[in-house]
Amino acid sequence: MASSQTTAASTPSISDQPITGTSLDFSLFFKATYPDEDTQNTTGGSRKRKSRGMVMYRCLHCPADKPWANRKRDNAWHHARRCHADIISSLDRTLIGGSSDVLDDEREATRPRIDAFFPSRYSDVSLRRMFDRDRYLDAIISLITRRRLAFSAIKWDEMQEIMLAANPAIEDLLVTNRSALMRLIDATYELYSSQLMATLEASVSKIHILSDLWTSPHRHGILAISARWVDQDYQPQRALLAMPECRYSHSGETQASLIIDTLAKYGIASKVGYHVGDNATSNDTCLSYLSRRLRDDYGELYSSKENHDPHMVHCIDMGWFVLNKYYTLSDQTPVYAAALLLDPSKRRKYIERNWQESWHAPAIAAAQQIWLDEYNAAPIPESLRVPLDVSSSSGRQHNELDELLSDIAVTGPILDDADDFETFIDAPPTRITGSPLQWWLHRDQRKAYPRLSRMAIDILSIPPESSDVESHFSSARRTLSWDRESMTCENLAKVECVGNWMREGIIVPKSRGGRGVISSVAVEFSVETEAEDFLD
Repeated sequence: MASSQTTAASTPSISDQPITGTSLDFSLFFKATYPDEDTQNTTGGSRKRKSRGMVMYRCLHCPADKPWANRKRDNAWHHARRCHADIISSLDRTLIGGSSDVLDDEREATRPRIDAFFPSRYSDVSLRRMFDRDRYLDAIISLITRRRLAFSAIKWDEMQEIMLAANPAIEDLLVTNRSALMRLIDATYELYSSQLMATLEASVSKIHILSDLWTSPHRHGILAISARWVDQDYQPQRALLAMPECRYSHSGETQASLIIDTLAKYGIASKVGYHVGDNATSNDTCLSYLSRRLRDDYGELYSSKENHDPHMVHCIDMGWFVLNKYYTLSDQTPVYAAALLLDPSKRRKYIERNWQESWHAPAIAAAQQIWLDEYNAAPIPESLRVPLDVSSSSGRQHNELDELLSDIAVTGPILDDADDFETFIDAPPTRITGSPLQWWLHRDQRKAYPRLSRMAIDILSIPPESSDVESHFSSARRTLSWDRESMTCENLAKVECVGNWMREGIIVPKSRGGRGVISSVAVEFSVETEAEDFLD
């Protein structure tokens, strides 16, 4: 490239005040080039340079026989003001005129198009104006986090050729620095973790936690922590909350400490419902430590008596031993029986028909105790105090006939009598379409049973197994492929969380009407100055 020049035709003067990003797009006037990149292999080595060298900003509007370039952005701004004031003025008039509510048709007809000020190579400028950088970053980050391409994919010649085939004028606008891409992912993670925190705080159900421990291919202990809940729109939701590294010890106390840190980060410790995990021995210690910490911080909400039969260890039939062991655990956690009783298609009749008679009374009594302790005296939301009537269900306007029918009605609204646990389970089972949770999430059921529906939503939203966190490990194993095993545990957690939030719809791309990923942070994307070995 020719040395820097400042020769240009005499132009009208323009204010020397800095041009803000709202009135002038830097990429429409200058293109970033790297003159040192052409000589990076002259040293005889085959290894690529970590840095592309110093950046040079070349003016797109100076003629080819008198090019202008400089290494400083401020000098480039000054050159644009001094030598291309007519183009800047045209841009300013276009922005001001376009923002007015009443357009002057005559002025619009006589105003010259900005393309008229461009030299013969104006097509490059037009192409750069058409480049949707936000949509491009949405796609790139989705490929890295959700589709699990290697970070080095952004530097593949084939990847860049695909982009340049669609728009040949954006070579310097592409993200080719893995460290810069990780900073974008990090900023996106911080933004949406705050948004997820607000969503969790607004949940109408308790938040149920799932966790599991995994040894990664690069020999690190990773604890996956995910959650399930019902949001304020009464829709079941789930999300990966964190994947912290379990250092030094894989004991239950260490796992519980990491879970408590995650609960504190999202501010949901007081809304925790139930924990779901596998049958690892460390989970017993983890839950004991976790319940003790939460009880000390937030008070004891529920306590069950220990039920341990020492004679079971001498049982000859080990199959029956294991079976009775898990039934004993279900006695200590009565939500299993409560879930059956709150299923409108089962209720009490299912237990009486399919369980041993000696199990009936304890199971029903334990479920009844949950109702009495946590939900029986709970306040009814104001939105659910309106009784059911014909007009609300049919959608027509309430009229005088409805008032008369309401005065002579003998059935009355379903509120106090029906909104009772024992009354509900004693009623005959009814056939339903969909799952029991979907039945309870319907507005009619929430109006008819304002308190009981809260209990049902809390219990029926508990995941039946810990497959969520196990699927996160499968995803993380694909992320930590053989060419990415140098990735740090912290970056792995952020990549997995962002990818999971994209799959679950927490992050919605801008092309679909959402906020998308973070498109800019305080970093010059094109200049590679940091080591990238911590990515892949």
